Amino acid sequence: MSTQVTPATQLGTIGIDDEPRGRPRGTRPPRLEGARRPSPRKVVTRTLLNIAAAVVFVMSVFPVYWMVNMSFTPTNEIISRDPSFVPLDFTLENYITAWTREAAPGQTDFPHALGTTVTVTVGVLIVTLL
Repeated sequence: MSTQVTPATQLGTIGIDDEPRGRPRGTRPPRLEGARRPSPRKVVTRTLLNIAAAVVFVMSVFPVYWMVNMSFTPTNEIISRDPSFVPLDFTLENYITAWTREAAPGQTDFPHALGTTVTVTVGVLIVTLL
């Protein structure tokens, strides 16, 4: 019983001496059915929607950025007339003060308030899961 070996070119693979890959120069690939260049009106509409989305994103994220920025800014710089988008003197003073000071009359003691919040949240979760 003998086995006949078929050359690779007959199996559909490209050999070294075969035609070069790709399409001839100056020819275009066939257009896909339904594939069209978008109209200028659609391009303008899409661009305006992207700009509007970017504006909404910045307006949504900026307050969070400002809050975090102010938390790392010294108190005297916060109340100055010239607010800056980046703290000139980066400090953790506000966090240390919030965690260590005793609450003045009319103010909330942060660690105590955090403990109350966690206790209430866990209690509500337990009652909800029952």
